[in-house]
Amino acid sequence: MKHFLYPVFSILLSPLLVAQGSIPTTKPQTPKKPAVPKKQSPKKYPKLFSVGKPVDPALSLKTITGKTISFKSLRGKVIVVHFWSTRCPFVKLSDPKMIALAKNYAKKGVIFLAINANKTELRHKGPKTQGYPELKKVAKDRGLPYPILVDPGNKAADRFQARTTPHCYVIDAQGILRYQGALDNDPRGRKREGVRHYLAEAIDAVLSGKKVQQANTRAYGCSIKRAIVKKHRRRT
Repeated sequence: MKHFLYPVFSILLSPLLVAQGSIPTTKPQTPKKPAVPKKQSPKKYPKLFSVGKPVDPALSLKTITGKTISFKSLRGKVIVVHFWSTRCPFVKLSDPKMIALAKNYAKKGVIFLAINANKTELRHKGPKTQGYPELKKVAKDRGLPYPILVDPGNKAADRFQARTTPHCYVIDAQGILRYQGALDNDPRGRKREGVRHYLAEAIDAVLSGKKVQQANTRAYGCSIKRAIVKKHRRRT
């Protein structure tokens, strides 16, 4: 009888012992989920470029000959950008200065780019104006040694916040905008003393790895004739 009751009592008491912790229990282990690698979001660049901030390398423009140039392809080089016009008298006076700078700094690997964003000069009025013949002729007549880019929708002018021609910029080898403003303080070429060559000073500072002392100056020249996007009204 005793041998019979012992197994019965053991069966009845086992739930109580488990509840009190007398009999150790092991919980089933749930398998750990594999760690999901975090997706790296693409680097965001500012919509508007300002001194000390990066210039979006995805920005690209076409030249007057149809070639596409992107700022990404120029990364690693110091870049000088200036907004250019065929008709502005200030540009006509500044072109010889810009040509001299381009030839001088070409030895140091500096890239010069001119951008035309004037709708009045980029407008196609017929077959004779296709391919920017005016820009090609003026560039050839003045002997410009650098590419002329076209910005018919003002995407570059707007992001650079360009106001006039010429409006100048210096971008370092890492793609950071280091200078914006005037070519110099002699827009009419009449000063004999006290001329400040702002653009040349900025290029020299960037090439030597120094801080540009006057990184923002007021650009002079003719206002950029921007394209006006017409909003279509909905018909009711």
